[in-house]
Amino acid sequence: MKLLNKVLIATGSTWLVFLVAVYVGSRLPFFSNLATLLVLSVLFSVLMMAFLRVIIIKHLEHFDHNVTNLEAHEDIQLETALRKAINNHEFVLYYQPKINLQNGTISAVEALIRWESPELGMISPSIFIPLAEETGLIMQIGEWALREACKANKSWQNLGYRPISVAVNLSPKQFRHQDLSQLIATVLSETGLEAKYLELEITETAVMDNVEAAVSKLHEIHKMGVSIAVDDFGTGYTSISYLKQFPINVIKIDQSFVKGIPQNQDDVAITSAVIALAHNLGIKVVAEGVETAEQLQCLADHQCDWVQGYFLSKPLSEKKMIKQLAEIHDMPAPLPLCER
Repeated sequence: MKLLNKVLIATGSTWLVFLVAVYVGSRLPFFSNLATLLVLSVLFSVLMMAFLRVIIIKHLEHFDHNVTNLEAHEDIQLETALRKAINNHEFVLYYQPKINLQNGTISAVEALIRWESPELGMISPSIFIPLAEETGLIMQIGEWALREACKANKSWQNLGYRPISVAVNLSPKQFRHQDLSQLIATVLSETGLEAKYLELEITETAVMDNVEAAVSKLHEIHKMGVSIAVDDFGTGYTSISYLKQFPINVIKIDQSFVKGIPQNQDDVAITSAVIALAHNLGIKVVAEGVETAEQLQCLADHQCDWVQGYFLSKPLSEKKMIKQLAEIHDMPAPLPLCER
């Protein structure tokens, strides 16, 4: 009955046309059969269309409901797997080199977290990091990544390789945490890594949520000797005036700008302007997402300090990173080493 009511409501005007047609037909016998036939034919078609429309809408609503339930179920499953991953040590760090354009050497590496799930395989950070942020698990994951990166960098130094910096990404939630400075100090103390070999990458959004609090926290971290980099510069809403307040050591030009150079003159203009501005403020510049020789040459022509991207090196496992350092330093990689 409910379905029939929906059909009647959807075709109310058609019923009125039908009744009028029948009345006219009954008054004009000559047209009676013809008019009734035509009206019934049209009415039948309209009724069928309305009926199908109601059926389709009903099934679409049911489908959307199922999709929503499925997504919610998948989120719950992923969250459960994420909690399990923390306990089972399923996360691993990869390291992407940052190349000094002045001498062509590796001056630093960026630590990039990956989740290697035995059941789900390699899971992209773009999938599990937002969920970790939402559930608060990012605090545990972020602390692990910070400690692991510092520990790895210190171990490379102990192996005799020239000291380089390791950059670790901080999520907005991590940056806003009141105990961040204490955590950094504790990790540096436990791993034995000197503060000058640690760089923290933060987003524009994280520092602009509460500028006054951000300035205070950044100065506190900077006093330890830790370098601070603003990631994805140019994609957020950082005011240039704030660059004077923030104790920033490095600006990273977002790859969306690097992608267009040297063909897109607007991207070239923006990139060169950011480099010039940063240098005038005593800030170093890293261009990320470098994928071609032309991009590399353009950045070198505009005196960019460091570059990183797949054209130079993809993110490397710790084992492969050590081999890379060994080649640069003309030293054999220590054995045995397990792929991590």
